[in-house]
Amino acid sequence: MGQLILFEIKKSIKSRKNRIVLVIYLILIASLIFTKIDQGASKRAETVKNLVFLQDYYMLDNATYGNRADLYDSPLFRAYADNAAVRAEYYGKKAQALLNRDLQAELEADIEHYTNELNFYTNTIRGIIERGELLKGLPTRFLDYPFRLLNSYDARLNIIEYYELQLDFLTSLRDKGIKPMSHYDLTGFAFLYTAFNELLPPISLLIALLVLSDIVSGESDSGSFKFLLLQPLPRWKVILAKAASAFIITLMWLLIPILVAFLFVGLMNGFGDPAYPVLYLNDTFTSLSAPGAAPNYDSTYLARDFYRFLSWERDTAYAAVEYRHGNFYLGFSKYASENGYFLVFALPNKELTLVPIGIFVLRCLIPIILYAIFAAALAVFVSTLAQKGIISIVLGTLLGMLFTIFTIQPEGIDIVTALLPITYKNPVVLLSGLGGSTALLGMIVLAVCSILLLVISGIMFKKRDIIC
Repeated sequence: MGQLILFEIKKSIKSRKNRIVLVIYLILIASLIFTKIDQGASKRAETVKNLVFLQDYYMLDNATYGNRADLYDSPLFRAYADNAAVRAEYYGKKAQALLNRDLQAELEADIEHYTNELNFYTNTIRGIIERGELLKGLPTRFLDYPFRLLNSYDARLNIIEYYELQLDFLTSLRDKGIKPMSHYDLTGFAFLYTAFNELLPPISLLIALLVLSDIVSGESDSGSFKFLLLQPLPRWKVILAKAASAFIITLMWLLIPILVAFLFVGLMNGFGDPAYPVLYLNDTFTSLSAPGAAPNYDSTYLARDFYRFLSWERDTAYAAVEYRHGNFYLGFSKYASENGYFLVFALPNKELTLVPIGIFVLRCLIPIILYAIFAAALAVFVSTLAQKGIISIVLGTLLGMLFTIFTIQPEGIDIVTALLPITYKNPVVLLSGLGGSTALLGMIVLAVCSILLLVISGIMFKKRDIIC
């Protein structure tokens, strides 16, 4: 049986079709790498431009509300004008740090910024409110300015919690000597995180089906079944050997190019700090249920570009710079939240913790391996069902493309999506609590589906009359 598995692996490596698939896969990996590098450079330049704009924006606010504070003797306007000057200084520092690619200077600027913002909301503004001076000196036409400048009470609580999370996260990086990870530079570990999140989920099943969909039916086309059946093995062992070799081939085809690309990116841009923390769902390997996913950031209030985020009637500019790449982040990780973001922030669930990115990507291998087993079992099933090599290749290609096009990444999970294997194709989603499901649930579903496919394939193969 071991010799048969080894023979199938060698045959797959020598296959011209599979080598073409491998070349296409390598092109996709290279495209991901250079696209991310190009996007990072573009977003860095765009962010610098936005930060310079915000520097000018808050310098203007400092002058405007400073004059109003002098004119009306308003503690609110004075506090806001002083904080606007601090914000302007921060955005200038951050823009310069980005231009210089100085991650440490950017980290220090961010820590200072969040410290100042917390002091502004929890000390300065709270003191004004407790002294009953919030409306002091305001003319009638300015009576709504506490809401315009400070937002609602619930929004302020949400913003304070957001700033506390950011400050704790960034301070821990500094105190532990962990090198920050930039969204604008693709390091080795950033590439692995991105590849597991964006590249493998849509195409892993398609790659497996393209490579393996003729693993059984191809024997009929080549006329080699008579040699296969002469082996002293029962048919169920033949199909089991096919499935085992299919699993090994799937892992080889999917992960070896990723590993090579990781080394390439690491040597080119640096590997990054493996201790850098990313969000992780504590119970993903021990629980069948997960907290609800993050709200859909592509809709309603948050679906705005940088300048549409700004308002001359309300102070939303400070939030515009936090809203990156279509989502809010804690470090390199997207936020996950069940509900209740009030203005623009979605906070992480309490069930989430932070783990080093090196450990995170290693843990991602567990659902990746289970999904590879399912892909191999599906390929063996398709190949056994089709009988003819060309039919199985076409059927496998269509099936893989269908799963690629109709990507499922639910914000919540119901009984139907819970039973679909492709729900669990994104390991980053499973481990970071964004999909409403857990790695344990995915492992169970994938294992059960794989066993069912292999049992059905074995029954079909055993009962089929094969003309050699």
